[in-house]
Amino acid sequence: SRTISSSQTLSRPASAVPPSMPLTSSSLRPAENNQDRFRHLLTVNDAVLFEDDTLQVGVKSSFQHTRGVLQVFFGNKSHGTLQHFQATYSTAPGVDRALKLTVSNLETQIGAKQQLSQQVGVEVFAPFVEPPTLRLTFLLPDNSPRVVQLRVPVLTTKFMEGTDYTQADFFRLWRADTLVMNEVSRVLNVAQRFQGSLVHIARCVCMNGALNIHTGFDNSADNFVLAGTFPSLMGVDEMSRDSSVPSCRALARLEIGSGEHAGKARLTVRSDSHELAEA
Repeated sequence: SRTISSSQTLSRPASAVPPSMPLTSSSLRPAENNQDRFRHLLTVNDAVLFEDDTLQVGVKSSFQHTRGVLQVFFGNKSHGTLQHFQATYSTAPGVDRALKLTVSNLETQIGAKQQLSQQVGVEVFAPFVEPPTLRLTFLLPDNSPRVVQLRVPVLTTKFMEGTDYTQADFFRLWRADTLVMNEVSRVLNVAQRFQGSLVHIARCVCMNGALNIHTGFDNSADNFVLAGTFPSLMGVDEMSRDSSVPSCRALARLEIGSGEHAGKARLTVRSDSHELAEA
């Protein structure tokens, strides 16, 4: 695993910024809790990641091919100063070979009703399953210590692009031995706010352009057939990359349950890469 703190910096320092990320989430899509906020940021690039009575963490991000940039905003909602503020980013064991993070400097205190921003550069080398984590440590205005542990909304899908196939080509690939061998299937719970709304599900399953929906490919109009591609890493001379790895395809089928299976869904993914199917 790899850990990067805000004291290990390779780019410009962060400073107090104008309110480009609001200190309230009222203008964003409603989220039930911070776990929902994380999930929402897997399907969009600009939203609040975490919020409580003291702190709000927002993210604005952009991704292109194998690279991305996140602007992370830390807003102090309290009437006192947050001191000894430190942000430490980590990757799970093995993910450090698939994902590289570079973070900017961060001021060590946030004044009352003030906001800081930090830039995080990301570069992908291979598909990965576990997102990076962010550990925030600081002192509250009464000098009591506080620790906040978050998942950073960066997954393999952020680097993918939707792909279009003819029906014949899709099912030829779907039945190909190399993809069948890497099949991954999961039964999922459909959030209450999505039940009975295929439009909202459709917006989410595309993962902000990572997968394209192929309408009419499934016998049931309530199911979704999707396809996307993880970018080719050929021609990259980084030591930790395999320069022979081509782009990988991911084909997916999402079956929405009904009747006694209402509120459930089955997701099946087939890919050239087992890691990509798991991701």
